[in-house]
Amino acid sequence: MKNHVNSDEITTKFLAEFPAQIYTETVRKFVIVAIFIIIIVITVIAVRNCEPRKKILETEAEIYSAFINANIEFTCKLIKDPLLAAVEEEAQTKVNEIYAKHKLPVDDDQKMLEILKKYENDPEVIAIIRENTKPCELDKEPIFYST
Repeated sequence: MKNHVNSDEITTKFLAEFPAQIYTETVRKFVIVAIFIIIIVITVIAVRNCEPRKKILETEAEIYSAFINANIEFTCKLIKDPLLAAVEEEAQTKVNEIYAKHKLPVDDDQKMLEILKKYENDPEVIAIIRENTKPCELDKEPIFYST
């Protein structure tokens, strides 16, 4: 009888094909995981590139305006919250945040010192800051300077 199947042949054939099936399944899972990781990496890179880049102030007029506006904003905060000046570290942190917001180089002490020396005693700068912070005394928003 030829229709009779030998169980030893089936077992031998199954065992011969079984490692190949496992290998194929493992490779397929690895490829799927690798594709998933690549998609995540590409997504992260794309999202990071969409974030606005920190603009560098290039001209003297940009630095001048940024310095004035940062000081207008900080002075207004001091007018609205006088206790802010009582805690020096908190005031320093706040001024650095505001300077960074206005794109001043808070991470570069040398450049910041140059900017401060140039403008901190400038009568025109002081007058602009005083004039533009007057609304803060009335609980209004400051008037920011533009060149």
